[in-house]
Amino acid sequence: MKRVTDDMLRIVANIYRTAAENGQAPTVSVQEELDIPRGTAASWIGRARSAGYLAQDVPIRNMKVAAVADEIGVSYDVLYAAIRKHTTNGLRVTS
Repeated sequence: MKRVTDDMLRIVANIYRTAAENGQAPTVSVQEELDIPRGTAASWIGRARSAGYLAQDVPIRNMKVAAVADEIGVSYDVLYAAIRKHTTNGLRVTS
């Protein structure tokens, strides 16, 4: 696996936070801005979290929830909160 510097992990965290704050798909934003494969972007995001550059409370957008939210015309946050409210074991969306 390619060695990633701390500077790169800080950049990944910044891209992720900015995308999340703007309602964009954070992993896709990292992938596109750094021109890396999606799996690599996801791995680097995990490494940025583990290194403490991306706080654990920064949400990970579930793309299935985002797609449903877009389809029914509600915000991601509203749909996600409703799912969390009505499930007892947390959110687990399967295909």
